Amino acid sequence: MMIKRPETAGIAVILAMLAALVAMPAYADDDFFGNPPEQGAAMAGPEAPAPESSGLPMRLEGVLGTALGGGHVNDKNRHGDYEAKGGTAPGLALGARLWVDGVFDDPDFKPVSLGFEYGYNSLGATWKDTSNRDADADLSIHSFLFNAAYRLEKQGKITPYVGAGLGVAYYDVSVKETGATNLGSGTDGFAPIMQAFVGMDYDLGDGYYTGIEAKYGGFSTFGLGGPDAGYGKADMLIKFGVEF
Repeated sequence: MMIKRPETAGIAVILAMLAALVAMPAYADDDFFGNPPEQGAAMAGPEAPAPESSGLPMRLEGVLGTALGGGHVNDKNRHGDYEAKGGTAPGLALGARLWVDGVFDDPDFKPVSLGFEYGYNSLGATWKDTSNRDADADLSIHSFLFNAAYRLEKQGKITPYVGAGLGVAYYDVSVKETGATNLGSGTDGFAPIMQAFVGMDYDLGDGYYTGIEAKYGGFSTFGLGGPDAGYGKADMLIKFGVEF
């Protein structure tokens, strides 16, 4: 019996993120009718200062790298005796993030940035069934996370940071036909996901930057209905971003 072909790696999913910061214009020196003042005319009073920008600094960045991890799936409801444990070969990791800096006025929390992240992982997996037989599989993970990062003091062109995030993940395990019959064709579902990360940004000038990052995260259904699934992974990433 042929198993349906799993989704291939390399899905190009980049969120459409629009960030608009509107700065209030400085007051003009024109009179009521829009005419400029006469040459050498004295000003009626002190010039009004230009108001400050009403927006917060924002950053948009893309990340690309590799991921490695391992986990388990136990789905007896949909595929009978389906229990698998194993690891994965190095796979693809990519994503997009939108950050808002300087959210808090308190000096102790001023370095804190808040942001939203979409992440995608595509990995080739090797699972073992309940009879200890190997089964090749493809594992894909789509994650949507709310992140918080603490950006340390800038050293020259380098800004180190640490952070963590919480969200939800959609996972899909597609088992290939390799003789492990009691694994069925695979399973999918949603699960809470969390992550921690550390990295550094390098200022390229003119609002652009690059950087490197290492993060560890994972999801688990905690056995709350549907498949009992859990997975942990480590990502090594490079990134490129722009400040608004």
